[in-house]
Amino acid sequence: MRTSSIPTAVIVALLLCNPALAQEAGTPVLELDPASPWNLDYADDSCALMRGFGAENQRVLFELRQFSPGETARMMVASDQLELSRRTPAIASIPGEPSELPAPTFITGESNMRGFYGRVSPLSRGVEGEAIYRLDDAARNARESEIRGFQIDNAFAQPVFLKTGSMHAAMEALRTCMDELITGWGVDLAILGALTRPPTPLDRQAWTRQIINHYPRRALAQGREASLAVTLLINAEGRVERCAIFNALTNEDFAAVACAALAEYARFEPALGPQGEPTFGFWSSNVIYSIS
Repeated sequence: MRTSSIPTAVIVALLLCNPALAQEAGTPVLELDPASPWNLDYADDSCALMRGFGAENQRVLFELRQFSPGETARMMVASDQLELSRRTPAIASIPGEPSELPAPTFITGESNMRGFYGRVSPLSRGVEGEAIYRLDDAARNARESEIRGFQIDNAFAQPVFLKTGSMHAAMEALRTCMDELITGWGVDLAILGALTRPPTPLDRQAWTRQIINHYPRRALAQGREASLAVTLLINAEGRVERCAIFNALTNEDFAAVACAALAEYARFEPALGPQGEPTFGFWSSNVIYSIS
């Protein structure tokens, strides 16, 4: 794992949160200052911003990870100090309104680490807000700059506000990481940003049956089921070039089997570039393993 740090002075602003977002009337918000600079993780299949918040007895770890370019990321929040409530977390980037995290996954790790993760649009202003993919560069940069932090309701015993300060420098670094990662895969960023058609599945029903028939043996014996959020990079021949599983953290055996089966069976009409030429493109969907 290769990591780098973004200068703390660029991105740390100790600002107050909005008390109106408390999970219950009168519940105090636990405001946590940064305990480290942003760390940028260059993984083989993704890029992530990671940072610690709070003093030692209130420590919270925060991560935003992307597996493909765009407006969404996997947000992970965990603590070995705060008690996890296991209610559905509600997330807000401030200023903004909180919205419930769709289908959160709760995790328990080493050293009594407890938390959750799920898919978010980190720059959205809320359920009815404007997502980042609808913004031009100037509006996106303005939104990133105005953010003061992230508030997490319902996840812990009291609401938690992570005082990130402006997110612009951090998000710029994340975009640079994604650009370098995708370029390293042999993808032309200019063409990727000007596709006239995304990848389109061919005979999807047939190869979907093949994939779900490849059920991990141990999981089948244990009666475990899974719904995997999959992002594929499809090459100019319509084959799976790369496979990333958004929720692989808690479904490692399912993820390995699903990616191998997708590479073997999935076929696509490739994406088309601005001149109508077959090229690389991303495709996302869900693979559901269910014991009927």
